[in-house]
Order: sequence, then structure tokens, then C-alpha cells
Amino acid sequence: MKHPLFVPAVMIIVILMPSSLVLAQTFTNLHNFDQGAFISDTIYTNNDGTEPVAGMVLSANTLYGTASQGGAEGNGTVFKINIGGSDFTNLYTFTATVGQTGGLGTNSDGDEPLAGLILLSNVLFGVTGSGGEAGFGTVFRINSDGTDFTNLHNFSAITNDGANPEAQLILLNNTLYGTATGGGSSGNGAIFKLNIDGTDYTNIYSFSATSGTQPIGTGVQMCVLELETTGKFGRSMRRSIQRMHGADQIGQRGIKKFRWRTHAQQIFR
Repeated sequence: MKHPLFVPAVMIIVILMPSSLVLAQTFTNLHNFDQGAFISDTIYTNNDGTEPVAGMVLSANTLYGTASQGGAEGNGTVFKINIGGSDFTNLYTFTATVGQTGGLGTNSDGDEPLAGLILLSNVLFGVTGSGGEAGFGTVFRINSDGTDFTNLHNFSAITNDGANPEAQLILLNNTLYGTATGGGSSGNGAIFKLNIDGTDYTNIYSFSATSGTQPIGTGVQMCVLELETTGKFGRSMRRSIQRMHGADQIGQRGIKKFRWRTHAQQIFR
């Protein structure tokens, strides 16, 4: 779901903190996203994107990220920028959505990339929270130079699938793991996996009223590998997540009501 924009110009910033002098800080504004225009109450278009709510991934001297809205169609972008702030490039603009499916528009690639990217060699992987063929989001890949965008999976919200992924993927042995905030067998969200080429999509766990709902934050992914290898959430894992993220409730059989979200507007080093 898109959120109304209050400040159209968003900054990417960096704070340098030398280990020898923590109090000495140098603030650098690396990029101001372009001014644009509203084409509806909630859709804002510009050249490069707006509302980059996720963190970025660093490779060599280049940062890669997503803007959840903006771009030519208002549905978000994938971008890169050098760590010094030069050579900002809009790598990909998500296409316009049409029609209504479950209250969401549909397109070929996705809409509103709320999560950060992961990088394997020269390929970036990410998710969109809505859009795609059924309007419930996608998993995608794109080369780091902006070529060969591929929609790997369209979420459909049916019982063996998921809907509306909002957390960053994790990668293990050429398999992508992630969470969907909706869908699954009871509509409360799911943990899924698929190969990096989009094959063998599998819903490996569906959340329920007793085991948890709406896995929005990235913290729940800490449990993915334990769930995959043991079939259950261990006590130490539940306690670690509770300490680090302050989940609303940690149950004896699972994780309940993860409600945190990373709104990263700054980069620290």
C-alpha cells in the first residue's frame, strides 16, 4: 500500500566516524532525490525515485538501493551511486500499474520496492510489496549495470504462496529465502524460498494466529535456516530476536506479530 508523501525531496547521507575520535563527525549529503509532481493523491513521479526506506548494499565503491516510490511511473526505482556521491544512476524504473486486483494494480514487474537489495556477483535481487501479475508483489533480479531485469516470481496470495513481501531477501547456496507479510495457508504471512533463476518456488512455512502474523521485519529471517534444518524455532533464536528487535510477543511454538520495519534514510561508517 502506498503511503502519502510529506517531503518529496529525500536525502541519502553519510556520517564518517573515525574510530580514533568518535565525537568528530563529517556530514555529507550524497544525493537529493529530484522534485517531481503528484499524479494522484498518493502517486508521485520524478526522474530518480523517492522514499528510499530500505538500507543499501555496498560493492567496491558503489552503493545500490531502492526507492519505494517515484520514478517515471511513481512505482519506485532501483539505483546506484558512488560512495563519494558521484554518478547517481537510475538503473530501473518500475512500470505503471493498471486495473484493480484485491485493491492493488497489476503490471509485469512489481510496484513499491520497500526492501533493500542483495548482491551476488554482478546480479542484484530484491522484492516489491505489490504489483506483478496478481498485484501482490514480486521477486526480481537485475544486473548491477541495469540490464536484464527479470521477474522471478509473482505472488498470488493463494494458500501455497504468499503476498506483499516487505523484507530483504537472504541468500544461501544459490537459494533465496524471504518472508511475505500476507498470504500463506491462513493469510497471516509466509516464509518462502526459490532458486536464483526463479525455479522451485516453495512456501516452507505459513504463519497462523497461533504461530505468528505479518512477518514485516528482517529479523524473522534469522529463523529461516533454523526452521529449514530443524523444522522448528529454537528457544535461543526466539530470545535473540526478542532482545534485538523487541517483538510484540515470542511464543513457545513460533514467532508472533513482528511489527518493526527499517526506515533507513542514513548510512553510517
